[in-house]
Amino acid sequence: MSILTVLLSADQLVVTVDTWAEDALSGQASAGAKVLLIPQHQILLATRGSAQFFLRIYQLSLEASFRADFTLEQLTAELGRVIDQLWPNYAKAVAEAGLPAEYCTTELVLGGWSPKSAA
Repeated sequence: MSILTVLLSADQLVVTVDTWAEDALSGQASAGAKVLLIPQHQILLATRGSAQFFLRIYQLSLEASFRADFTLEQLTAELGRVIDQLWPNYAKAVAEAGLPAEYCTTELVLGGWSPKSAA
């Protein structure tokens, strides 16, 4: 079981996660990154669940962050559509690998600071 806790106020975001990771096929335990940053925009992406799905979403978010017109608001708007496109393929791959359905879960948190929210 993974741990993901988020505390949010108007001027602060606190995210805590564990680093427990497990290889889905072998069951081998390891430490894994469950909070990754897009530092040039003061944004973080955190997860509880599938590390593979999380890393794919992070990769796409990081690539998008280098666009000249990138904003947190734009990423927030686009992320839902991206997840809707990727998730069915991920769920299918989990089923085809013969893994239990509980390996097909993910919770994602996207948070950060935006100049548009500054007062």
